Amino acid sequence: MILIPVELVISLNVEQQLFGKLRDKLFSIQLDEATDSNKDTHFIAYVRFWNGMSAVELLFCKPIKLKATAIALFDILNNFINEANIEWKNCVGMCTDGARTMSGKFKSIQALVKQKSPLCIWTHCMIHRETLASKEISPGLNIVLMTVVTVVNYIKMRPLKSESFWTLQRHGRSAFIVAILLRSKMVITREIFTTCL
Repeated sequence: MILIPVELVISLNVEQQLFGKLRDKLFSIQLDEATDSNKDTHFIAYVRFWNGMSAVELLFCKPIKLKATAIALFDILNNFINEANIEWKNCVGMCTDGARTMSGKFKSIQALVKQKSPLCIWTHCMIHRETLASKEISPGLNIVLMTVVTVVNYIKMRPLKSESFWTLQRHGRSAFIVAILLRSKMVITREIFTTCL
């Protein structure tokens, strides 16, 4: 008898639920290359779709084994979409950084996705520019930013405090609090810049 780890069973179930939701819905994808602390490069895709409310999910995080060319990255994306039985025609939006591999008009992931889904609209992601700008922020704003990130991470890692926080937000500025809790650190940065400026 072969035992399958519980974590694997759960992750496969969650993955299949996501694929089921995406099969009949319009969606957009956000793509990025990232390097971890071991200097390994990964290709990351997030998907946004409407499921009674706007939903954002991690679609995949795949290691890049070869050179990160547009064709190599598109092959990773295309193989994943095909294996998940998701229809390319439902991809109506794509967001990437301004790197030539991602956003060029003729030999990029953008161009290759448009061949599969001609109605897909490309958007330039501003996170990279915000990250560059954040390296030169004032010390005061940096302290505020780091404090907020620390507090949010503290709350998210403790279920009791997180539940208390959700109860508190129901009676306060819920839109702002929910935005902070449900976004990544980079999106938190954007919210703080908007609020502080």
